[in-house]
Amino acid sequence: MKNTLQRFRKDRTGTAAVIFAVALAPILLGIGMAVDYGTVYSSRLKVANAADAAALAAVKAASDYVSTNPTAGDRAWQREAEKVGTTFFQTNLANIAGVTAEAPTFAMDRTATSISVTVNYKGASKTYFGHLAGFDAAGIAGSATASNALPGYVQINFLVDISQSMGIGATATDQQTLMDATTCTIACHYQDIYGTPFTYPGARASGATLRIDVARNAILKVLDRIEAQRANSQQYQVAVYTFSNSLATLFAPSTNIALAKVAVGSLEISSDLYQGGTNTRYAIEQFARTAIESGDGTSTSKRRIFTVLITDGVENSTQYYTAPVPGPPYVAARCDPNFVMKAPYDINNSFETIQGFNASACGELKAKKQNIMTLNVDYLVPSISPDADEPRYTYIEKELKPHILDNMTSCASNPDFVYNAASPAEIEKAALDILDEIEKEHLRLVN
Repeated sequence: MKNTLQRFRKDRTGTAAVIFAVALAPILLGIGMAVDYGTVYSSRLKVANAADAAALAAVKAASDYVSTNPTAGDRAWQREAEKVGTTFFQTNLANIAGVTAEAPTFAMDRTATSISVTVNYKGASKTYFGHLAGFDAAGIAGSATASNALPGYVQINFLVDISQSMGIGATATDQQTLMDATTCTIACHYQDIYGTPFTYPGARASGATLRIDVARNAILKVLDRIEAQRANSQQYQVAVYTFSNSLATLFAPSTNIALAKVAVGSLEISSDLYQGGTNTRYAIEQFARTAIESGDGTSTSKRRIFTVLITDGVENSTQYYTAPVPGPPYVAARCDPNFVMKAPYDINNSFETIQGFNASACGELKAKKQNIMTLNVDYLVPSISPDADEPRYTYIEKELKPHILDNMTSCASNPDFVYNAASPAEIEKAALDILDEIEKEHLRLVN
């Protein structure tokens, strides 16, 4: 008997079974919880992806709505975004097993350059073992945000110098062509009583390219790019104004880029009475009187306005009027009554003062928050005699040209808005660079 009891006391063969039985329940619960954790984690990722897709779809819908309905109010595009976003979220949610969620809520914001949409969601993922620990589902909540660039609504005003100096041959080769055809390096538009040759018909017949041709082609390149790249037909509005002694409207503000190109195609040197000189200051002053204040670009009624001044930077006080003499339509010269002298200047006869661009009127445009950009079409002083020996050209070269870029900078609303170009290729590139800067500036400053 004693040996039997000792063997029983020392026997351990049933202990493992008991321990295993006791430990089995928490082990199974742990495995179940791990399975639930993986399921919930996977569900959360899938719901987050559904929210991402909903945010992307909503912001695209909002952007498309604004682009095609530029005058619609905020609530209109917000409703469209909510409708599309909700549909995307619920459609994707239906494919996620064991997940339920409330209808998503949306927070939206719009600036002049972008729209952003945030999708907020809240729901639950069913657990399969969690009820053993007292919970049947795990909460799921989060948000997803997407943004998209808006086109931004812009107006570009071109103020183009069409005075006599823009009739100079565009290159030295063109000047030589003009000299050979007309004995002058500039295409003169007026037949005055002082013996100045009326060279314009011969200049055009020679095939020479004039400075005005280069300016015209550069603006047409800009319009071509606008027409090709605009987000919608209302994004860009353009206007073209010309000036010699005073301002004239060549093309009133319009979104019809095709018609703008037709108008620019007719751009020519002035031949009207009471013109013939260059009074940039007065032209800008006239423009500023009726100019509207620039907006933030968020709609067609709040366009950001960029005014681009294209000139060679030299002013001339000459003004032509009908000469009181018989014969052809002769003109006589007088001093422009609206001309304001600004040192340094040169008075080479009783009616002609030559000076650099007077930028004093630009402040009136800046006060209206207009973005002023200047393109100095470098004054190409003739290098061919006898024109090269004229005192006025010598004065322009030595006394005025060193200061022209400073004058242009004084006019511009930002030093980065100042462009200087000499050759036809450089002028065309500068014009396109201005358009690039307008697009970048709109994105950079309005946010």
